[in-house]
Amino acid sequence: MRYDRSLFFVLIFKSIITTQVLPQQSIKMEFGNGTSSLSNFSIKVQDDDNSFQIDIKRLRSTLRDLDMQFEEGYNNEFIKMLLNLASVSGDEISIIPQNNEYLPTIDVGKLTYSLNDWDVHIAKDGPVGSPTLSAKASLQRFKFVPPRNLTKNMSQDEWNIFRVFFQDGSLSIKKLSVDIIVDENSILNLNAQIDLPVGKANINSKLSIPSNLQTEPYIESTEINLTSLTPGLREIIDEYLVSSNEIPIRKKGTGYQLRFRGELDNPRFY
Repeated sequence: MRYDRSLFFVLIFKSIITTQVLPQQSIKMEFGNGTSSLSNFSIKVQDDDNSFQIDIKRLRSTLRDLDMQFEEGYNNEFIKMLLNLASVSGDEISIIPQNNEYLPTIDVGKLTYSLNDWDVHIAKDGPVGSPTLSAKASLQRFKFVPPRNLTKNMSQDEWNIFRVFFQDGSLSIKKLSVDIIVDENSILNLNAQIDLPVGKANINSKLSIPSNLQTEPYIESTEINLTSLTPGLREIIDEYLVSSNEIPIRKKGTGYQLRFRGELDNPRFY
């Protein structure tokens, strides 16, 4: 009995010392392939005085080839993750406020997102190497019904501009597609195409990502081209060009172009 009791106290003492002095937690996970689907999903969310309902007709997700490792311990903390593919697609998504004129209503015909070739290794003192990834997102038939409180307080000049984009009681996007690539040199390349009822926009941007991930990215270059604009929108832009020199929008053929670089909060136009 005395031996058993002594052994019991030794084990407890060892456990306390190990936990307090040399804590160590390690998680490793591998995942091959998995898919899931959901249909006719509805949820109501209440946040203080604000409430809204989310309806989704169909939602699908895929996960492929995931390796993740997490370790936390004495002078040894890191997160490492390799991912081949993660994708989500949804059809007929609605976000509807409940009796609140300050919240918008959002309808999305189709939403898709995929994350490919994600490789990240972050240690206690920052990233190890450069995280890399490739991602795509697209949006079709997006409608944004602004809250009544927004439109009823507009001045006549604001309404004249707003009504160019406001059609059939909503602001809408026919299609939006975005491609993002982060390479081994910590350069983020972004390309986006936006198709609106009043015209089209193409955005190409290159940003440098800081190694410590704590400061803001630096814009190496960004170019925005506006094409196929309606007469009403061209008229608004032309009036702006005459009255203001703050943002140097250039005419380019029948469209317009804007280019800038520099810090996010202080870009330099050229």
